[in-house]
Amino acid sequence: MSHARTSSSEDLAALQRSTYRLWINPLGSTPFYADNPFFSFLVQWNLTWVITLLIAYLTRSVIITLAVAIITIIVVRDTRRIWVQRSSKDEVEEGRRTFREFRQTVLRRIGESVQNIRISRASKRYSRRKRRRAISTTEDLIEIPRPNIIPYSHGGYFGSAPFMLSDPSWINILRILQPDVFCEVARRIFAPSNYLIHWAENNPVCCAYGVLKEIEGYFVEGGGKSRSVSPIRREEEIKKEKVKVKEEIVIEWDVFLDPGVVSQYLKCTDPVERQSLADSLFKKMLIAHGSTPQLVIEQMGVLKGYNFWRVKQAKKSLGGGMSAYDWLILFSQALEMGENEQNDSEEKPDTMGLAEALNVIARIMGQELRIFLDLKSRFVPQEVWAEVVKQIHTYPSIKVQGCGSFVIEEVRGISSLCGINEVFFFHSAGDLQNAIHNKTVKTGDRVFFNAGSLLWDFPNSLSKMKRATIEKLTVRTEKDLKELYKLKPYALCRAKGSGMVGGSGSTIQDYVEAFDLIVGLYVQEFSIDEAAAELLINHANENTHVFKRGMAWGGIGGMTISGVQPSMLQNTDGLWAQRLCGRGWNEDRHPYQVD
Repeated sequence: MSHARTSSSEDLAALQRSTYRLWINPLGSTPFYADNPFFSFLVQWNLTWVITLLIAYLTRSVIITLAVAIITIIVVRDTRRIWVQRSSKDEVEEGRRTFREFRQTVLRRIGESVQNIRISRASKRYSRRKRRRAISTTEDLIEIPRPNIIPYSHGGYFGSAPFMLSDPSWINILRILQPDVFCEVARRIFAPSNYLIHWAENNPVCCAYGVLKEIEGYFVEGGGKSRSVSPIRREEEIKKEKVKVKEEIVIEWDVFLDPGVVSQYLKCTDPVERQSLADSLFKKMLIAHGSTPQLVIEQMGVLKGYNFWRVKQAKKSLGGGMSAYDWLILFSQALEMGENEQNDSEEKPDTMGLAEALNVIARIMGQELRIFLDLKSRFVPQEVWAEVVKQIHTYPSIKVQGCGSFVIEEVRGISSLCGINEVFFFHSAGDLQNAIHNKTVKTGDRVFFNAGSLLWDFPNSLSKMKRATIEKLTVRTEKDLKELYKLKPYALCRAKGSGMVGGSGSTIQDYVEAFDLIVGLYVQEFSIDEAAAELLINHANENTHVFKRGMAWGGIGGMTISGVQPSMLQNTDGLWAQRLCGRGWNEDRHPYQVD
């Protein structure tokens, strides 16, 4: 009886294999079947459902689709029962395991085929549009002053995106390392320059491009040490020693922590397991800015797991990102391809481990990788952030320079746990003034605010609103709009130790000197034109006794593009949407009024 059953099973398996040779073999040189009969059933089951969906798509008939689906369910149910009865438990498990591997292989091959088709189409689209959209190195590049002090690269050199997208070699690197991003860029090649800059925030390939251009000097002839484009100005800068021969490059990361791993870490008591979880916190840390709704949800402290998942799944152009581990690997590969000029190669560099990638980064940059963390995750205990920093420092050639947040209590005191700089961000100079009077900012604090607020006339009165409206309606040209840029009285600085600038209103310098503040500036590079950038950078360069940390610039120093221009409906002073939540400066408030 047992022998008869075995023979019957073998005959059935042989019939199944011959059937699959007929079904599947025409699709490829290798037949997709296995000796395990239950595996064959699973393949047949899934193929039947695929055919059912295909019939539904072709007929577009609900009745036919339901009829086919019902018949399929009945047949598949009975067939599955028969196969389970005729197969041993081990055969069933082996069949399921083999089918999972088979399904993953098929899906991977389908995904690779679709990706190759998308890349091919994107390459053709980009080639057709490149001449019409790419930046001209003679017309669209605009020379601006270079900040004397750049504390960190804002947005990870995202301001260099338009330059990179005009370089065929780096477009090839982007296509090889990030094909999905390349396809998206090819569709958006006609987008304004400020949209392209915004897209590239925290992108590792764009960051690698900016780093290499900073190291070698952008458009510098003869290997000069200055980053300035103009040979005459370069000589003047070298003579005045305004440009350092060796500058420390610091890259900003906008980071989210996985709330699931954070919860596990806080509950864990085993030292070995906590160490493993700390490593997971670092490697799974998401480098992404997030969209405005995602940041609002994060500030509310609700749906943290869902919000983290949404940020992770979002497109790169919508604030999405990748894990720190993947970012570092891609960054090292982009640096290596850019340095070795293997830009025409179609081969992706060999995959390397994290320690090896960090060594490659340090070798090419000539320094250890220094990063600045902009903490986007809210309601994370400081001990967790400190443990992440300590875990980062266990790896070679990488160091956290500091961390910052718009929420002071998230950062205050973290330096005592891990020995890094604490930085407090503000949307405007008025926000900083208000925080000082509320005693949330203390003596000796490091603070950064948007430099665009130094040009902003806060509409806190009817007369100011009326004047701003008239200016917008009467000014017709971009040149006229740029001529309206003027530093506000509270932004003016006097020489160190001298008297008042003029007038009775308070100034930023008054607060800096009274509270020994270490002040830095930043701007939104995708929302600032060359006139505003030149005015603000010159102001920071000439008053380093006030703005001790200079300006965090996210582009290539000394260069910008002409694609960002003001209009009646668009302000390009670098403040962007932060004007909607920032406070204006109150000249009637003074440092001596703080108790």
